[in-house]
Amino acid sequence: ILTGDAAPDAQPPYRMNPVKREFSKNEIVKMEAQGIIRKSSSPWASPVVIVEKKGGDKRLCIDYQKLNAITKADTYPLPKIDDLLENLRSATWFTTLDLASGYWQVQMSEEDIEKTAFITPIGLYKFLVMPFGLAYASGTFQRLMNYILQDFLEIFVAVYLDDVIIYTRGPLETHLDHLRQVFETLRSANLQIKLKKCYFVTPISTFLDT
Repeated sequence: ILTGDAAPDAQPPYRMNPVKREFSKNEIVKMEAQGIIRKSSSPWASPVVIVEKKGGDKRLCIDYQKLNAITKADTYPLPKIDDLLENLRSATWFTTLDLASGYWQVQMSEEDIEKTAFITPIGLYKFLVMPFGLAYASGTFQRLMNYILQDFLEIFVAVYLDDVIIYTRGPLETHLDHLRQVFETLRSANLQIKLKKCYFVTPISTFLDT
């Protein structure tokens, strides 16, 4: 999070109704227990906002707008969807993987942890892993995934953020060998997948819901 000589920005917490306040407290306790966040005394502070999703589910988010406004741009590109799909043409076997809470599998650098601090009804906390909402988190994550899977890209692997597809032009045995190589690489990088969102060894690609 490159902010140059900008002074730390500390914002007050947003007001919440009792339901959202209780939800945020429960989420914070859970995240701290999982080692995702910890208590902080940082001079930075961004407010928490509770986003309501379809179906009534809620999600705790951080409003990093002011931090993002003073963050130096990272221009690392995301792949163009059309280019990714073009690489899948004529493939006969597909496996689609989804990384579990992808951003949270990326450790924050020590010098940036303080800048992720956020203010809550029960105090100030900071992220030990990369939070959602940072302006250039997507570029950072794509760079990481491209680096980890660089030996396979555009040969039998396509990556778009936390979506990974293994595609094979050839027999099933070859596809299974491709899977083995990718799994070994992800394991070496300590990256975990979310099984219920993966599709294994199918003749049709579900990559990016296409």
